[in-house]
Amino acid sequence: MASFVSSASSLLPFGSQASDTPKADITAAALAYDLLDRQKEHHAEVGILLPGGSTQIERLGKTDDPYGVHRVGSVSKTFTTFLALKLINKGFLPNGLQTRLEEIEPFLPNQLVDSLFEDPKAARKMTLEQLLSHTSGLEGDDHCREQDPRGPALSFLQDRFIQESEVGRKYKHESQPGDGFGEYSNGGVAFACLMMEVFYNRHSSQSLPFSEIIKKEVFEEIFGLKESFFAPGPTGDIIQSGAGNMSSSIQDLLQVASSLQRNADCNGNSLEQSFGVDWQKTMLKPRDLLQHYGLGCVANLPFIQHFGMNREIMGGREQDVTAAVVFPIQAGDPGLVAMCDSCALGPKPDEQRFISSLKECASIPDGYEEPVYALDFFLPDSEFLFQGNAYLATNVDPFAENFPDTILCSCNGMKHTLIRDASLDARGIRGYREKEGSKWFVISRDDGRRAIYSDFCLVTQQVKSNELAQRQPGKEAVLAIKGVYKNEENPKDHPTYTFSERGGRLYLREDDEKHSYPCLYLPDEGAWVSSNPVGRKIKFQFPKDPDQNYLRITDILTGEIQLPLQSKRV
Repeated sequence: MASFVSSASSLLPFGSQASDTPKADITAAALAYDLLDRQKEHHAEVGILLPGGSTQIERLGKTDDPYGVHRVGSVSKTFTTFLALKLINKGFLPNGLQTRLEEIEPFLPNQLVDSLFEDPKAARKMTLEQLLSHTSGLEGDDHCREQDPRGPALSFLQDRFIQESEVGRKYKHESQPGDGFGEYSNGGVAFACLMMEVFYNRHSSQSLPFSEIIKKEVFEEIFGLKESFFAPGPTGDIIQSGAGNMSSSIQDLLQVASSLQRNADCNGNSLEQSFGVDWQKTMLKPRDLLQHYGLGCVANLPFIQHFGMNREIMGGREQDVTAAVVFPIQAGDPGLVAMCDSCALGPKPDEQRFISSLKECASIPDGYEEPVYALDFFLPDSEFLFQGNAYLATNVDPFAENFPDTILCSCNGMKHTLIRDASLDARGIRGYREKEGSKWFVISRDDGRRAIYSDFCLVTQQVKSNELAQRQPGKEAVLAIKGVYKNEENPKDHPTYTFSERGGRLYLREDDEKHSYPCLYLPDEGAWVSSNPVGRKIKFQFPKDPDQNYLRITDILTGEIQLPLQSKRV
């Protein structure tokens, strides 16, 4: 049976007592939470803002005490955007969202931009809008690293970037600013925060670091928050401040939701006085080709939504902490905030189902549908294999001059049918749509670069692998590696991988997922890749003796080793 602790209250002075305040029924969400693995070992707290303005807080999992204040990960980006809108409205940023990084260069040490970027020319063109919407072309890495506790404690982002330039690690561009490629980039947000820190202090009588600026301008002056703050995480590094270093509580996040529902700050003034006219549209307008990214939130939704995940030291050990906000943007809209010290708000199907149930009980439209995939192994007999966040093979050359109306393709071995959709075309772009409805783009660029851009991957090169279908291992080889693989040191903290054989092919199931997903063998690398509903960025290399040695799990693009390091067949 589902168990939870509930409380109801009002953050608004409309006079209802807790006993007669309307409440949302969260039974379905509690049942969905109970289906998650190990959730009784963790805390989870949920806050619901009802259309009438009343609020309620629910505790799931460990229900013996309140969850308290914890890091909210990438939800920080939403509040960083609130600060950007306010500083633009105050006239602190000379060209608003179009302010370029090069405009702060006169106030930085000489040659700092040149020493921070592999492509300083592209870096100087990056606008605040691009940095906040993940369209600057900058890599995702923010260069966060363990700080020496014996060194000076840094509070200003400018000092931290100077330190980074001295180390010599340069930021890379995956594409050019203005190309419209949506590449989720904590590094981009870090530079947006640097721009705000520099320009704020040019207009202020006192010099403040980013963490104090957002506390003063947003937490205190707009929302009147008491428990929220920005502070370094377990690494002690401030470089990811605006991308993931915010800590907050369910109570504070509900207070923000309530303020947005009323369109009023903590002093009763319209939020337009702080954020500008039509600020909601400004945040929610999509900036990338696939129309995923707004400013600090998901684009094209009737509410402000962002999920975050990070690591936090709890009880002397590091644990995953996840958070979700669904903020209303007009009067009468409901809201939802959630935090937990596990991955219950992550992307896997069971966790998506939990979030969907939470939204439903809060009367928030979700649009989530249980993913349905054909699980038959499929690989076009073709040389056209592309490598990105996934391996993609097509039955035709998608860059041919006479492009087809239909493309059959395989994403890590899973069949997809793409239908020509001219409405998605743009300059240099041929549009295709997944048969089930999601968008794909085939891009043919004049500069000779070939790229397929999709929900699954950004593919930038053709990989030669002759007769890939014919070189798939036979049933005997698959049977030799099938089995259950667990992490030896911390089996509860890392995924359990179950590899099985079906029709002579290898399939993967992660943890207690209902479905197994087909694996594709890459003979030139001696590794396997697999598909699931959210795509996979990792590949598996099996040892000669799976009972004695460990799986090698690496990133598809970079080859970097991924956790868990000690997964062995049991």
